[in-house]
Order: sequence, then C-alpha cells, then structure tokens
Amino acid sequence: MKKQKEINPMADLAAQLFKGVRTQEEFKSIFSTLMKEGLETVLKAEMEEHLGHEKNGSSQNGNYRNGFSEKTVKGSIGDIALSIPRDRQSTFEPQFVPKHQRMIDKVEDVIIGLYARGMNTRDIEDQIV
Repeated sequence: MKKQKEINPMADLAAQLFKGVRTQEEFKSIFSTLMKEGLETVLKAEMEEHLGHEKNGSSQNGNYRNGFSEKTVKGSIGDIALSIPRDRQSTFEPQFVPKHQRMIDKVEDVIIGLYARGMNTRDIEDQIV
C-alpha cells in the first residue's frame, strides 16, 4: 500500500514564496518581510489582550489604541523596522519584543519554529496570548 503524502499548507506557501529565488539577497528580503509581518501580528495580538477588546471595540477602562511607534531591531538577517502599537494610557508593555530590546535572535527562533510546524498567524497569536 502506497503511503499518502502529508499536506502541509505552510510548506506549499513557502514553496510558492521562494520559487524563483536565486540569490541570498532575494531570500533575505522575503524572509525579512515574513519576519516583520509575523512580529507585528504578534504585537497587535498582545495589544488586543492588553486592552481586553478587539480593534474598534468598546473599552471598559477608557484605554484605546493610539497609533504606532517605529522601532528597528537587529536579527540574523539584518535590521527589521517594526511598527509597535501604542495605547493612550501608555501602559502597554510588549512581551514578545520588549521595550528597549534591539536584538531578536531568540524571537526569530520561536517564529521560525512555529511556521515550520505549519502554524499560521492566528495559531501563533493563540500561542502567545
């Protein structure tokens, strides 16, 4: 009996993303974009958890989102410019990329591991929050 090939949607997506990549610079550019999107998604999920409501939801304590601040972090693939969410009361303390932290080596390992296991962004948010 023939063994069926396991379907991994993340592997299929990765194959599509990296199809045609010929240089290290092209790989780094795509990987950097994925890392940026992953980190910003986690930060937004942390903010949602901190405020206790989704974007445009009603607040129980009068605290709402208040835009973003820019932060550049260093990783194994180079610098990544992130948009860090802010709240009006300035009480948000990100856990995944803490304030004043500029190196994300360990964070990269976690995100890569989660993507490698086939988790999507929503699954990653569920793991963090």
